[in-house]
Amino acid sequence: MALSAATQEAMWLRQLHCELWPSLKVTPITLYCDNQSAIKLTEDIEESPSVVSTEDQYCLELYKQTTLRQANGRYKVRLPLKENFKQSLGLSKPTAVAQFHSLERKLAQQPKTAGQYKDFINEYKDLGHMSLVENKGSEHGYYLPHHCVTREHSETTKLRVVFNGSAKTSTGLSLNDVMYTGPNLQQDLQSLILKWRRFRYVYTADVEKMFRNIDIFECDRKMQKIIWRDTHLQPLQEYELTTVTYGTKAAPFLAMMTLKQLAMDERSRFPRAAEITEQAFYTDDLIYGAHSIEEGCSMLFSKVKTCLGNNNIKCYGWTDSMVTLGWIQGQPEKWKPFVSNRVKQIVQDMPPNIWRYVKSEENPADCASRGISIKRLEGHSLWWNGPSWLPSYKHSEETQLYFTKEEEKKQYLVNIIQSKDSIVKEIIENCSSFSRAIRIVAWILRLLPKNKDKRERHLTLAEVKEAKLKIISHVQEEEFSYEIEKVKRKESIHKSKLIALNPFLGKDGLVRVGGRLRNAFISEDMQHPILISHTGRLTNLIIDQAHKLTFHGGPRLTLSLIRQKYWIVGNNRAVKRQLSKWQRPRENLKVQDLVAIHDPNLPPGKWAMGRVVELHPGTDNIVRVVSLKTKNGIIKRPIHRSNKRTC
Repeated sequence: MALSAATQEAMWLRQLHCELWPSLKVTPITLYCDNQSAIKLTEDIEESPSVVSTEDQYCLELYKQTTLRQANGRYKVRLPLKENFKQSLGLSKPTAVAQFHSLERKLAQQPKTAGQYKDFINEYKDLGHMSLVENKGSEHGYYLPHHCVTREHSETTKLRVVFNGSAKTSTGLSLNDVMYTGPNLQQDLQSLILKWRRFRYVYTADVEKMFRNIDIFECDRKMQKIIWRDTHLQPLQEYELTTVTYGTKAAPFLAMMTLKQLAMDERSRFPRAAEITEQAFYTDDLIYGAHSIEEGCSMLFSKVKTCLGNNNIKCYGWTDSMVTLGWIQGQPEKWKPFVSNRVKQIVQDMPPNIWRYVKSEENPADCASRGISIKRLEGHSLWWNGPSWLPSYKHSEETQLYFTKEEEKKQYLVNIIQSKDSIVKEIIENCSSFSRAIRIVAWILRLLPKNKDKRERHLTLAEVKEAKLKIISHVQEEEFSYEIEKVKRKESIHKSKLIALNPFLGKDGLVRVGGRLRNAFISEDMQHPILISHTGRLTNLIIDQAHKLTFHGGPRLTLSLIRQKYWIVGNNRAVKRQLSKWQRPRENLKVQDLVAIHDPNLPPGKWAMGRVVELHPGTDNIVRVVSLKTKNGIIKRPIHRSNKRTC
């Protein structure tokens, strides 16, 4: 704000210079104050030792003695209520009921607000933040009146329900009157912002639903009752709020104390995160930074993982570059030095299996990288909220694989391959079926010196199994050489795309899928199926074999048979790709075509006939439903899957 010359003369102006960081220039900070005593007063306050009152000491001791950390990582706390609070509080239910009826009448005239209000309460129910009081009994406790506050310009919560802990009971006292506030654990905002300025790159974050992520002990929940019903046709119901409630006097203390307790509990595991949690939070807002973009992104993601690590919450990374995904999912050693170093740094915090692809037009990062005006940025939904599908995104257990040759190092390798391995590769490349390739390899193995005494005129089951093992082993050594070497050395394979499958070497020497099915009552092959690459001739032969054995079944049926023995990496895509060669284009029905009308109660020879009078194509222009003219009139029927001349 500009100041006139007269105003500047009347005010005392003090300019400070501070060295923020060696790589940055000296930055002037100008403070305008009414008089010099204001600065002196601030210094006195900061330097004076804090005095803890008896009430604040009681709140701290109560928290330390009663707070419990549950198995899910959440904390459960007691409300710091004053002595004889039960006798001090009077009846509060009549007031809460009267205000609820008034709220209902108001919401009846505002359907949009009523819908948002119900959604807010239903979210409370769904998250377990309020529970129905089954046995009402006496009216002992405290009933919180509630109303809504709307914020039309908010990008996140347009409507928020506020609970009134200051509503008076029949004795003239409220819940907040019989509750201690607790010590002020909040840091000075000005100090936080000044510290924030020392970073070259800054970021902010907040703890979502901070108060509501802290549970209240059951014995105190009767002090947080509310009245609610979805419609006026239902009887009034009583609920207890099960978490720290905004609107109660002790809520800020309990929230900040729990944040500090979290830092203390996790300091041994996450010392850096604990330090930042204690120093850089203002209520639920994190204000921190870094001196480089890489450091900032890495630090921010590490902090997110630290905060959510005990809550079984999955984190994902998104990029609109398929080449980048190919780099991340590949082995860092394959790429040139610059890409290799960046990939190693990325996967250290964000392993390959959590990365996903997003279209360029749905990527918020493009808004910044391509440039956008401030005016457009203010109302740019993609930048502030991300793509529209993100809130309802459901992850798939199967990770889509990407491949690239860009920035790949040129490798000059000398391979020494035994003659039988060259023959195996040539056989599977030229055979039309897996069973034929197995028989050919089996006959070749019989010619080896160790088998010269065998005189059977037919192949034995043992010979067929040995040949099959030889083929699969050869392909696995080519496709999974890195993983096999690491497993043999009993080293970690965290850089592999197979890490989620927990691979191991079975008794037969083949790479198999690990996991928790070892105790299941299924065959050993189903417990630990053989790992097969998602591309290659062997993969195609196995899919073709399963497709024929299921009498040309669809992808799901084919895949279910394959999974009894094998696990193909990226199996859905591999099966669909291979089966596409079996599919033949089907012509659509035409108007005036004559078709049989399927009737499950009659043999096909007695089915009625109908003539097509209208087509109903889908969005892909394929006709799956038609209107038929029959002796009884016009009917609308779907086309039978097995025969396009049947409806």
